[in-house]
Amino acid sequence: MGLAEYNRKRNFRVTREPPGTAPPKPRADGAGAYLIQAHAARRMHYDFRLELNGVLLSWSIPKGPSLDPREKRLAVHVEDHPLAYGDFEGIIPKGQYGGGTVLLWDRGTWEPQEDPVAGYAKGNLKFILKGEKLHGGFALIRLGGARAKAEGHVEKAWLLIKERDAQARDDAPDLTETRPESVVSGRTMAEIAADKSSVWHSKPSHLDVAGTPGARAAPLPVRPRPPRAITRTKPPEGDDWLHEIALPGLRVIARNERSDIKLFSDRGTPLPAKAARKDRPIGDVVRMLPAETLMVDGVVAPIRPGSDKLGYFLSDLIYLDGHDLTRVPLERRKALLEELVRRAGEESIGFVEHIAGGGADFYREACRLGIEAMISRRADSRYDAKAGWVRVECKAKGTGKKKTPLPNPLPASRGEGMKIPSAKEIPKNLRLTHPERVLWPDVAGGFTKLQLVQYYLAVAEHILPEVIGRPLSLFRCPDGMPSDPNAKPACFFMKHPGLMKPRSLETHRILARSKPGIYMVARDLAGVLELAQMSILEIHPWNATAEQIEFPDRVIFDLDPDPAVPWARVVEGALEIRRRLAALDLDSVVKTTGGKGLHIVVPFLAASHVTWDDGYAFSRSLSERLARDQPSGYVTTVSKAQRVGKIFIDYLRNHRGNTAIAAYSTRARPGAPVSVPLAWDELTADLDPRAFTVETVPARVAALEADPWAATIAAKQRLTAKILRAAGK
Repeated sequence: MGLAEYNRKRNFRVTREPPGTAPPKPRADGAGAYLIQAHAARRMHYDFRLELNGVLLSWSIPKGPSLDPREKRLAVHVEDHPLAYGDFEGIIPKGQYGGGTVLLWDRGTWEPQEDPVAGYAKGNLKFILKGEKLHGGFALIRLGGARAKAEGHVEKAWLLIKERDAQARDDAPDLTETRPESVVSGRTMAEIAADKSSVWHSKPSHLDVAGTPGARAAPLPVRPRPPRAITRTKPPEGDDWLHEIALPGLRVIARNERSDIKLFSDRGTPLPAKAARKDRPIGDVVRMLPAETLMVDGVVAPIRPGSDKLGYFLSDLIYLDGHDLTRVPLERRKALLEELVRRAGEESIGFVEHIAGGGADFYREACRLGIEAMISRRADSRYDAKAGWVRVECKAKGTGKKKTPLPNPLPASRGEGMKIPSAKEIPKNLRLTHPERVLWPDVAGGFTKLQLVQYYLAVAEHILPEVIGRPLSLFRCPDGMPSDPNAKPACFFMKHPGLMKPRSLETHRILARSKPGIYMVARDLAGVLELAQMSILEIHPWNATAEQIEFPDRVIFDLDPDPAVPWARVVEGALEIRRRLAALDLDSVVKTTGGKGLHIVVPFLAASHVTWDDGYAFSRSLSERLARDQPSGYVTTVSKAQRVGKIFIDYLRNHRGNTAIAAYSTRARPGAPVSVPLAWDELTADLDPRAFTVETVPARVAALEADPWAATIAAKQRLTAKILRAAGK
């Protein structure tokens, strides 16, 4: 094993692929990451990769993997690849080795069932995959004799075989056809190929750095000049200061030049590249950030209170993809950094949250929680500003309180005392910062955060049953929607709180896909209002509650029409699904999505213990049968090329961990539309779904004589074996 052959085949002066440097120290258990990259080079194939001894062992599988143990898929052994290669999704330029489109088809971890080095050496490697698409036991068997010669790869020919276990399926459908999408972007191969900005580098940032005021095109600095904080006894006051918790750990400035990592101390002196991690070198973590060249400032600290696992928590962005950002105002640097961390999607990389203004309140709360100190910086300051960093230490040390790097205390509301034009009062314990911040500039002269809170107060009794107790995926827009309708909003999906700890939301540790994650759960109105305080413009709950996480209590059919499809056809599609459900003795309800689509929801009795697999299989069977019956009107594949002029029936919402927009949630779209439950007799071709917005829905709710979903949601429906058989599972 080694990377010499990988390097020999590539010209790193013209390709942005990561060079094969000395492998990092192997994991103690000999195992690690697993991934499959679909690769459309001269011919389509699937690159199967397993991390072992600091590199990615790699096999090219022409037909891709199978869940059928009777299928023995040829796997041609190719050169080892560096670990940084496993993040890539995009285009390798034509003329370069392996030129073509690459899609990250699956990823996760693998566990050997015996000594992996010995098994690999003798050509019999058995292991367990824990991926997002593949699970269970597999084996890689090296061929010999006549079969290997027939395949034309005497030393390189192996077979990938699924072992018989709970995940095995005889006559299993081809996963490469039923699940062709990327596990990181959701895109198809054709969509990636059409994106010319996807030309190779590991997880490119694509952030608009060049257009950022203060950014300068410049070479990556050889070493940083990190500023030092000035110690004061009192926190600075004013809304032009940003306040952070001073994390207890080692300050590290990281420099990444095309996967060549250099680390520096807070004095700018070099550190060992493998510094400060018990389980993984910091250099490997930095490579997970989606950038070709960068320099960041942060602290190596425990990923959560009481944990012995360390993470790299970033507080500043110094340089990114050819641009010096030291003269960019701090507030903008941190916005870019937050998006960069979000795109990395790595638990070991965190973003240091901050609060604008309210320094005295922040200080009191931090000290009360046992935090050692706080850091304050001017929102408009340069990175190298000598007077821009202030450290204020808590006076009462040794109080016996447990110190933690993770809480996110909110300062007292500066909106209290304002006259609020609402029939319902904002709870006094809601600490609302920047109530004047405009979230939708095109609505009512500027729809503010305060007005979003008032909206949720107005629809509280209707939205709470749809949200309470469920893990949430949240679409956060810290600066609201852009005033330019053609501009892309600076928003991002937020599944995990990271360093944030909203005080009115619970957190639950849930195993989602290949690894556990911390999810936020609202328990009451205060939790929903906290989401508005966080500038959450979309709320997406799971189909199950946190307490019954393995048993969804609803199935959702998401009708997503091509733009050319008229509204009347969408209505017709919803009514057709309702008819087919009724034929199975199942009642359903319907709601708008905030766009041209519709959701048909089938509620089940929570105690009936419907499994995720059954709910998914049921929704898929019914959807695919409709698409087969009326192929000119409906499609169930995610490929946009096949959806032209048709309605895409998205049953993937019913996968474990997937979500759908909540009823009565707002949407991050022009006009502030809202997803609204309807009575079936309201769903007509004359209905205009665009009429449901933050301005109109409160009046609709106030005028309702009865909840249009109440009777159906209360029904004691079960997804029986008879229904599953009738649906064609």
